[in-house]
Amino acid sequence: MTANSNDDNKLRDSEERFRAFVTASYDVVYRMSADWSEMRALSGKDFIADTENPSGGWLQRYIHPDDQRRVLAAIEEAIHNKSTYELEHRVIRVDGTLGWTRSRAIPMLDGKGEIVEWFGAASDVTERKTAEDTQKVLMSELDHRVKNTLAAVQAIAQHTLRNANDPAEFVTSFNGRIRAMSRVHSILTSARWQGADLHRLVGDQLMLAPDEYRVTVSGPAVNLRPQMARDAALMIYELGINSRKYGALATPAGTLAITWTIGGGRLRLNWDERGGGPVAVPLKRGFGTTLVERTALGQSGRAHMAINEGGLVWDIELPLPAQAAAAAELVQQVADATPPGVQSATGHRLAGKRLLVVEDEPLIALEIVDGLESAGAHVLGPAGTVNEALRVIANTKLHAALLDANLGGHPVDDVAAALARSNVPFIFVTGYGREALPRAFATMPMLSKPFSPEQLLDAAARVSGSCGVGRIA
Repeated sequence: MTANSNDDNKLRDSEERFRAFVTASYDVVYRMSADWSEMRALSGKDFIADTENPSGGWLQRYIHPDDQRRVLAAIEEAIHNKSTYELEHRVIRVDGTLGWTRSRAIPMLDGKGEIVEWFGAASDVTERKTAEDTQKVLMSELDHRVKNTLAAVQAIAQHTLRNANDPAEFVTSFNGRIRAMSRVHSILTSARWQGADLHRLVGDQLMLAPDEYRVTVSGPAVNLRPQMARDAALMIYELGINSRKYGALATPAGTLAITWTIGGGRLRLNWDERGGGPVAVPLKRGFGTTLVERTALGQSGRAHMAINEGGLVWDIELPLPAQAAAAAELVQQVADATPPGVQSATGHRLAGKRLLVVEDEPLIALEIVDGLESAGAHVLGPAGTVNEALRVIANTKLHAALLDANLGGHPVDDVAAALARSNVPFIFVTGYGREALPRAFATMPMLSKPFSPEQLLDAAARVSGSCGVGRIA
């Protein structure tokens, strides 16, 4: 066998191996002339069209017009330095749509060190780039919402302070308004920020108990956009608080009827209080009244209050998107259950109770401990880690525990299991939804953050009053 025959065989073997590599690879594989003026071959792998014959029009055929200058600049630099060409850019896919690729080519040099050809491979990174773009949009939207929420909290704090007679009144009013914002935020989150059902919103903000007979709520199903849902929630909360303090719901005989209709692309809500006793005229205008009127005006709507012989009446009108006003099927159905009313826990129900607090946020832990101790409870903790909580459970007789659903990013499954084994009743205190609870304990009682002092004491009294606490002598 001659030397030439050996060389031919090696060349054929090399070509066979290269074809096998091209066939097996998921990447686009291509060959370019030394100056990139001609694409000699390309296997597009159904990502971009194949090039089987040498082509000088590859740039216009494959590269997005806005990226052609960047591609040529990267090629020029690679040729000048005889270095690897590497770049991410947009490409025209085989179906004519745009995609993204990460392309890398290596120069092939002759014996004199001159470039004779380029071999390259390109990966389809469209899915990753789309995910990155989506993430940027979501982060921008999150930043916008957070800043808007903080600005709203700041405004609520300033206006509440102006209308408060003393620090205690400020704390009560401010906390109530923040909890109102938190509740509507939870509704929107459960609906993936697509909107909020008005029936759910009213029941949630008024904290209606299932047996609440003095309040009637009726109207067609309507889904409010996130911004309008938040504004409507605050309006309903303010009207409800005023009614419970000074209006119809402040007296046993008082009634409240909330009705709404939809027409002409607008929501018309009627708030009718009766039987609450005589209403002073002129009515004192507080922050709540101003907020309702200005919020409606800010949504290109209106809010009008009237006093008649029966009591207080509000007529509120808000614009609705065409699809929300015209199509009931677009209503986003969130949870069916209406949050139960809150009963204040009396101090004697907690006096002497040994309660474990498991909470890793110092300020929240301080609030919980202070609230429980003020009601006479003996508080263990706060435990800020799983191991710390397990040590207390193993060495202490407990009546009950208040358990955060997440400690520094770590699940609390082991803590919940240890409490269950010790026959210690507990309640989750968390800012997450029920889906974030340990799977084995997903049906356990839950107190959502933020909460009022009354809600905390009531929850603690209920769980510590449960039967079957085996660790207590």
